[in-house]
Amino acid sequence: MPSDVSTDNGKDIELILGKKLVTYSILVSLAVVAIAFVIYGEHGLYSAAYGCLLVVINFVIATKLLSAGARISPVALMAAAVGSMFVDLILLTVGTLPVVKADWMNLKVYGGALIITHLSAVALMARGVTGKLAYAGLRPPKRSN
Repeated sequence: MPSDVSTDNGKDIELILGKKLVTYSILVSLAVVAIAFVIYGEHGLYSAAYGCLLVVINFVIATKLLSAGARISPVALMAAAVGSMFVDLILLTVGTLPVVKADWMNLKVYGGALIITHLSAVALMARGVTGKLAYAGLRPPKRSN
């Protein structure tokens, strides 16, 4: 875990982790789009790029919502988490419906890019965020009895 992930230094941990998630999703997107281009050609490139773009936009929106909710209260943070899930579903629906019948759209590649990019970015994030509270600022304060 990076040393900059601490609530003691005044930074929002949700914003730090969200930025890292967006970075990971962009890196994964590059690989997914390249593989789709090699296998499916130009239509695979466009379909995968469009799907990956929606994933990155989703993570940016979720990061902003979670960061704003965390500043208010834990209840607002959970409401922002649920709200960002609904925003994601709306974004995917609104982003998919107009291009379903487009001649450049390959729905298998598009769906695969959505799934692979989401899961890979989250898996890369989970690698660095553990269930241990051993990092500065994340450990609960010791009680003095």
